[in-house]
Amino acid sequence: MRTKRILTVGICGCLVISISAQNWLTGGNPITAPDYLGANGASVAPLHLRTIPQLSIDFSTQNSLRARLYPNDFTFFNGYTDPAALHWQRGFFALSGRPTFFNNTNGPFSRLHLVDDVGVDFAATYAQQFGWRPWMRNGVTFTGNEDQGYIGQKYVYDPEEPFVTLPDRSDMVLQWSNDYPGEDGPDRLRFLFTNRPDSLNGSPRPSGARSIEGLEGMRLTPLNDTTINVGVGDFFAGNLDDPGNIDEPTERLDVLNGRVRVRDLPNDPQAGTLQRYLVVDDVDSDDPEFGVIKWRNLPTGTGGGADCDWDILTGSRVLRSGSAAPNPTSSCPDRGWLYSVGTQNYGYKMQIFHDDLDRNVPGGLQVDYKGDDGGPYSYGYAMYGGMSASAGTPGPGTMTGVRGNVTGARRTGTGVYGMATGTGGSEDALDIHGVHGVAAPGVVQHGEPMV
Repeated sequence: MRTKRILTVGICGCLVISISAQNWLTGGNPITAPDYLGANGASVAPLHLRTIPQLSIDFSTQNSLRARLYPNDFTFFNGYTDPAALHWQRGFFALSGRPTFFNNTNGPFSRLHLVDDVGVDFAATYAQQFGWRPWMRNGVTFTGNEDQGYIGQKYVYDPEEPFVTLPDRSDMVLQWSNDYPGEDGPDRLRFLFTNRPDSLNGSPRPSGARSIEGLEGMRLTPLNDTTINVGVGDFFAGNLDDPGNIDEPTERLDVLNGRVRVRDLPNDPQAGTLQRYLVVDDVDSDDPEFGVIKWRNLPTGTGGGADCDWDILTGSRVLRSGSAAPNPTSSCPDRGWLYSVGTQNYGYKMQIFHDDLDRNVPGGLQVDYKGDDGGPYSYGYAMYGGMSASAGTPGPGTMTGVRGNVTGARRTGTGVYGMATGTGGSEDALDIHGVHGVAAPGVVQHGEPMV
């Protein structure tokens, strides 16, 4: 009876199976359209893939393992062996172009790990760990081409307990890495915009949003373990236009072209007590210093020394320049410097040049001096020229206080012209000269002998 009952049950079971589904073959099933694995339209519960023991769920195509959903697993990564740095892979998922990833590595670096198959089939190529850190958990990891990157959360560690996260302290990060700074690099972080591709005169566009490269808005270039330079602008296109001068950003902030605008600056309060000013280098455009922003001071006594241009003597109300003792190695004006206006030539202490063909004016230098009868002086000079021998020397053989030359005069020419007028009816106007000269005793004297 028992045998009969079992046989009956078996026959009923076979009938049920034959009616509801085809046989499930553990070695694979021949599937023809429209066969599928899943829940049909009459289903009232979700499709559930489940493993009870500590086993993964694997996904393969063309008989190659492509993806794996990991169970509660753990491992150590990248040389971090502190127990607190243990890397738990609870429900981590890896999608790989290299089936060997699942057997030759410690598994996914973060919650989602995308593994590319470019390059050789070697773990250090498709799953490089050098840039990985224990805080790379809840995010997406990218590995391939011997490099690694991560986008996701970074939980802040307790400064007194390494690898222990602080509650409610999380940063959102975008991380990228290299084996070593400068090795086969640089590996940059770049921001690119692309548009519908087209060609330029029948050839692919070399740069810009429609090129295969795309339009670059900004790049971050690591120089070493402590410095990253930021470049704003399309440095890729700039390198094509001027490869000798444009490669990577050379300063902490390098703006390739365009201008910088701070909209609130004109309305901000004036910083009247500050003494340092922003300046820019206008050296040869091929020089690496061209366009570099620097600072200098204008008033005296700031920035650790006197200003190179002018000394401001506030108490005396004097603006002074070039009064220091001559110093051939100094870059600041001193008594040895000459002043040149309107010309690149210099042969006098102050040399002024003007050509009426550049702009028509009636003269080269005008001094309009107005004096009064008060104050400590009983005299006044609109222009005074005095010459004497240098200390300890006899001086030049010919000395002239004031000299005037006129060449090519068409109608009237005057080397030195003077005009003096007295106050009408004034008893003080007793000695008036248009031109007056006084000569000390000598071999030949002109003018009025000195008494």
